[in-house]
Amino acid sequence: MVGFFKEDLRRAVGNKGVFFSILFLTYILVRGIWLNTNFGNSVSTYEIIANAMALSGFSPFAVVFPVMGYATIFCGEYRSGYFRMISARMNWRVYGFLRMVTTGISGGIIIAIPFSVVCGIGYFGGTPGMPANDLYEGTRMQYYLENYGDWYILIGKIILGFLFGVLWSLIGMAFSVWTCNRYIALFGPFILYELMWLFLYKIRFLNPIFLIRGDSLNSYPLSGLMEIIYIVITIVVIYFGLKRRMRYE
Repeated sequence: MVGFFKEDLRRAVGNKGVFFSILFLTYILVRGIWLNTNFGNSVSTYEIIANAMALSGFSPFAVVFPVMGYATIFCGEYRSGYFRMISARMNWRVYGFLRMVTTGISGGIIIAIPFSVVCGIGYFGGTPGMPANDLYEGTRMQYYLENYGDWYILIGKIILGFLFGVLWSLIGMAFSVWTCNRYIALFGPFILYELMWLFLYKIRFLNPIFLIRGDSLNSYPLSGLMEIIYIVITIVVIYFGLKRRMRYE
């Protein structure tokens, strides 16, 4: 079991999909900083980060990146017979748990690493405290900055990004387990994401597009809690999908 987990984790974080997703997302976010930040004047750490995440235009397509890592691997394993071989040697529940962990880590780092780069640029290239403009005056972000400092924002962003990546990579795995179709597993999460954005627009705390940054809900803890709730729901869906596969084996 330990050997399987180590090998699966190596494959989950070391594949080309993870590498290129991290590289491309980092480019999009850093480009957002480059185009929207005037470093000639005094600019705050939070403003630099906001320019990357709010003005780069990545949010409507953010779900694409975590799915590109390891979410669709089950399709190939099931069709090749690898799943049957593994389930004969290992309890399918253990297999499912380990696969969900490695898939979640894969998706999590795809978002968390570019967010870390952005936060690093903001920390070293900006000044601490509130932005000079009045855009965030009276918001929860002002409370966070004045009472907890920039580190609360930096760590909060990275954690929310990681949870977002975990969630949508697992949703990709859920599509993979239930359909065994790689194309559905790749495009299904994006379609679901867009539909939730459209139909839950007025219920912001349920809308995944407002959870990734935390600013839109004006609460990092609430954003994180909702992402965790969605992760738990997705795990249940994957569990029953695997159970269904075992029934027909």
